[in-house]
Amino acid sequence: MKGASYKGRKVLALALGAALVVALLATLPTVSAAPIIKRWTMRLVDQTGRRLANEEVLVAVWNETGKCAIAYFKGTTDKDGNLTLSIIAGTPLDFAGPYAGQTFNVTVAINKYGRWMLLNQSIGLTWSALMTRYLNKTIVAGHWWSLNFNAVTDVDGDGFDDPLYFSTGLGEDLASFVVFWNDTRVLITEIFAKTGTNTAKDLLNISDTLLDVSEVGTGCFLFRRRPLALYKEVVWNLFENVGEFKRVKVGAEILRFHPANKTVDIINATPLGRVGPKIRNVPLTPVTTIDDFAYTTLFRVNIRDPCGTLIDTGALETWKVFFQAEVEGRNMILRSGTPAAGVAPAFGAEAPGGFAFWLPDITKVYGKRFNITLNVNYYNVQVFTASIPTNRTSLSLGTYMTMVTTNNVRIVDAYTSVVKTRIIVKDSQPTPQPLTGARLLIAAQVGDPIYSATTTGGAAFLPPFTTTAVAETSGDFGRVYSSVYSDGGMPYGYLPVPFTYRARKDLVATYTVRIFWAIPGGERWIDVTPERNTFSLNITDSITKGCPITTFTFFAKVFEVKVRVLDLCNRPITPAAFPWSLLSGIPRRYEDWCSRLRR
Repeated sequence: MKGASYKGRKVLALALGAALVVALLATLPTVSAAPIIKRWTMRLVDQTGRRLANEEVLVAVWNETGKCAIAYFKGTTDKDGNLTLSIIAGTPLDFAGPYAGQTFNVTVAINKYGRWMLLNQSIGLTWSALMTRYLNKTIVAGHWWSLNFNAVTDVDGDGFDDPLYFSTGLGEDLASFVVFWNDTRVLITEIFAKTGTNTAKDLLNISDTLLDVSEVGTGCFLFRRRPLALYKEVVWNLFENVGEFKRVKVGAEILRFHPANKTVDIINATPLGRVGPKIRNVPLTPVTTIDDFAYTTLFRVNIRDPCGTLIDTGALETWKVFFQAEVEGRNMILRSGTPAAGVAPAFGAEAPGGFAFWLPDITKVYGKRFNITLNVNYYNVQVFTASIPTNRTSLSLGTYMTMVTTNNVRIVDAYTSVVKTRIIVKDSQPTPQPLTGARLLIAAQVGDPIYSATTTGGAAFLPPFTTTAVAETSGDFGRVYSSVYSDGGMPYGYLPVPFTYRARKDLVATYTVRIFWAIPGGERWIDVTPERNTFSLNITDSITKGCPITTFTFFAKVFEVKVRVLDLCNRPITPAAFPWSLLSGIPRRYEDWCSRLRR
């Protein structure tokens, strides 16, 4: 560049130098800036993968080293379980992170059933681990469990659990599970069993850890952890009517969770509220089955007369056997049924030796002051009653009742207040004869009336009745009965006396008898009741004498009548004198008769 000025040469050199620097820089590696975190999201799911949607939750991200919050969320998840954290203003959050050597923790909590509980917690995280595990990730609630309740009982005492479920034929006796906080006994929820089963129709979702939460600044939360414990009752809902149940508690347990080893202790709390021994320890799984033990028992009742003879109770449902108890201020009938051949129930729960009443074990669950009452009614007269502790296996109440246990069935011998009775009806001839075919209405001061009829010998069929048939006429007098019991071809039966009369020799049950009779072949029933138509039964006198047949005889207003038939002229009408009297077309007018006589 000959002839060029010094100044020109200098500018050219600077330009070449700048180009050289640019060229050199182009050959060096490129270093990009770390991306800034502008949006921090999470999705919460339980251990089965179910999204925790529309739940009130709290997420706190804390710098353990710097002792400050860096992000938080307090609010409600959306329909998919998603949430977006708020990043504390001024906090440098680039993905690479300016936090070398620092540690962090994350706490995820849920507000459920009125309390904060732990869902997930990680402590001592490096910045890299925090970003990898919690930034825009799906978070599994590792402290959140689903409990599946089953109601079981060992009703037959064989050491194996039986489902707590019974079909009455009219409806179902279903279990329900009532869950409370153990420390306050405040109700959390009640879950019923699925129809036809002993298993809860819904899962209970619960944490293993309670949290006491306090907010000390924006995004700054303090947490105090406590192991969680539940108090739970098993209720047996005995079917009463469609949509109506009698609720009886049959068991109680405490569930005490151990977060460290992921187990739960099942602790007996029966009688209710009293902490007993640990039943078992159950490992926690995403869906944990909890067998809830219920206390139940089986009863069978033998209907006996006062002297101990088993009564054949016949075919009619005139006997009622029922168990009742006062449960939480409500007096309720727990089970009822009728006997067959003197043994109740005729239908019930299947048990060794036949059917049985399947009852809640009231005494064991509610305490020693709570018993059941067994009642036996006969024609709506109470002929037996006794209070029985359900946790007793044997019992003797003097001459009224004994109870023994066979094959885990409590067998009660109920000595009822009934009297062997025979009623004979005769006519009122000078030499009375048995009145066969009469209808009787027998009634006492209490109880239902008894309808009967007399058979050969004038003896009335008395209950228990073995068969019934419908006669040609309607109503109770149209029913034909046959007695279970007879002696020498003469029927007799048992008539009820109020059970309370057993303690008073001066008390008697007074009956009245109404007698109806129709001329053989006739259709009109006439009241032929005599003036003396009452009788009395003394139960204590019957027992003292060994329960013999007590016989009563009544003389109906039925007489033998001889009829003399005269014509209108006062002459006896006989077939010999008036052969046409037996023929049809007999003259009926007075003039015709007299004209015949003048011939």
